[in-house]
This record gives sequence, C-alpha cells and structure tokens, in this order.
Amino acid sequence: MKIDSHAILAQVRANQAALKGCPGPHDFSVNTEPQRLGGRWRCTRCGGEVDFLARHWYQNGLVDGGKS
Repeated sequence: MKIDSHAILAQVRANQAALKGCPGPHDFSVNTEPQRLGGRWRCTRCGGEVDFLARHWYQNGLVDGGKS
C-alpha cells in the first residue's frame, strides 16, 4: 500500500486552517471514531478535528479561564 504524503499533508493543513479560523470557542462534542480509545473529536462550529488529549487540555483551559 502506497502512502500519499502530499494528500495527508493537505488534510493536515486544511484541518489546521479550520481550527485557526473557528469563531470559537470550539465545541468538540462529536466523536468521529467512537470505536477507538479516546477517539477523534470534531468541532461543531468549524469542523476541525483533534485527538482526545488535545480536546481534554482545550476544555481544561476553558474551565481555568472561566469561559465554559
């Protein structure tokens, strides 16, 4: 199986652009991979995705900053 690194890089860049362009705060409430431990989480506002740890620390930051 050949890996298309250019396609992967394009997906990563598109995801980063979505996350950076989000009006925020992010709402990572959609688990796109529930069968996977931790899953991947999609923001309902921008469509960007993060892994479980990024979601966890983002949500902690909102709580600590008093924005949740």
